[in-house]
Amino acid sequence: VSRLDPRMVLLEVREEWLPQFAERFPVLLQQIRDSGFGVVLDHFDAAKTSLLDLHHLPLRGVKIASSLL
Repeated sequence: VSRLDPRMVLLEVREEWLPQFAERFPVLLQQIRDSGFGVVLDHFDAAKTSLLDLHHLPLRGVKIASSLL
């Protein structure tokens, strides 16, 4: 039986979800990271969230929206 290594998996979270789950988000993301999975913020466009707001989140990366490029 082979198992998927969670370090090889990145879960994408959309930026627009951040305001809806602001209080629970850091804890939830940390639990996901503690399980070995990576978390990436998807479709970041700085409309609702600044990079400073992301500093405290346990993210492995941020995917920038094409509208910012």
